[in-house]
Amino acid sequence: MLVVGAGADLPDDLPADAIVFEAPADDRDGVFATLVGTFAAALDDGADTAEAFRSSIVAEGWTEAAVE
Repeated sequence: MLVVGAGADLPDDLPADAIVFEAPADDRDGVFATLVGTFAAALDDGADTAEAFRSSIVAEGWTEAAVE
């Protein structure tokens, strides 16, 4: 997993299965940081990528999202 700053260029040598989050320019309320932390914790607990993402967005109050 990689977190990059808003508008940052990605490294050319990223693996095809890399998970990349682009941080917003401003996260004063900490929603993005919490989302990334919840996602990482779910992966660490053994969830697959899609389930980890779903659980992280639900934790932030969203109820639905498409996962590709």
